[in-house]
Amino acid sequence: MASIILGHHHPSREDLRLTKQLVAAAQRLDLTVHDHVILGAGDASGSFTDRGLL
Repeated sequence: MASIILGHHHPSREDLRLTKQLVAAAQRLDLTVHDHVILGAGDASGSFTDRGLL
């Protein structure tokens, strides 16, 4: 099975909504999303998997 890790560098309020949409789209393509990592300043950085959001 193929899998992906998402990442970007500009944290926003839309990140969780977008991640849910991308996970749903990936499932339709038989892909597993292992994580979504955001690189930003301070608390804005982080892993969705580590935070229990994925």
